[in-house]
Amino acid sequence: MIFNGAPIALVSLIGHKQYHRTARDTYYFLQSTICLKQLAYGILELVLVSFSTSCGTLLRIFIEDAHPT
Repeated sequence: MIFNGAPIALVSLIGHKQYHRTARDTYYFLQSTICLKQLAYGILELVLVSFSTSCGTLLRIFIEDAHPT
């Protein structure tokens, strides 16, 4: 689908070869375990935050403590 439904304007802008290379790299990245883990952690965080306000507050405090600015 990525290769067959390519937008003509995009392909003409960056070139056919570069479009295929980028599409292939994007496909392989989306299949990687790192991407899937980050997606799962993001979904888990959204579920926890929407589950309860107090849980969301606790999660925000935990994230702020883990990643100080």
